[in-house]
Amino acid sequence: MEKDKTMRILGIGFLLVVLVVATSCGGGGSSDGGTVGGGQSNITASFLPDQPSPGSNSVALAQSTASGNLVTVRVNVFGVSGVYGGAFDVVYDAARLDYVGYSAGTLLEQGGNVPNYSVGVPQAGRVVVGASRTGSTGVNANGQAMILITFRVKVTGTSPITLENTQLLDSQLPPQPIGGISWFAGTFSGV
Repeated sequence: MEKDKTMRILGIGFLLVVLVVATSCGGGGSSDGGTVGGGQSNITASFLPDQPSPGSNSVALAQSTASGNLVTVRVNVFGVSGVYGGAFDVVYDAARLDYVGYSAGTLLEQGGNVPNYSVGVPQAGRVVVGASRTGSTGVNANGQAMILITFRVKVTGTSPITLENTQLLDSQLPPQPIGGISWFAGTFSGV
């Protein structure tokens, strides 16, 4: 009995040491995919959109926040009715940028909806994003962010990103692609 109690105490102590070491090394993150660690760097980064003034029927990236070498971009949807979700890949140079995390936007959350997000990195240099509302109704987009994505700029200079496999989806069963949408990415800069 005394031996079991001692083993439990040692196990708990070991777990606490592992947690302290992991958090002091910049690990961790939030369950919603939020920003993980900041990294130390002398680089000051920013994002320049390909289309600073997008028109209707478009999806365009824009800088949300920047702090040191971390930049968060918004994936904004403009002038599209009945949006239920979207899917796209963000393609970037992994030698110049690191994907850090994501957070929810405001578009799919309209009316108190709790959307589903699926964001993964199947290979270096590609972030695959899927986001959809729950329930049966779409929303009208007028410049709101579908999702926010954070990158770490690792080197000075510019690094363009592209969007591939792009689709906005309507609320039909099953959801169907919304046609006639223009997609615009941009370029990260580090100085």
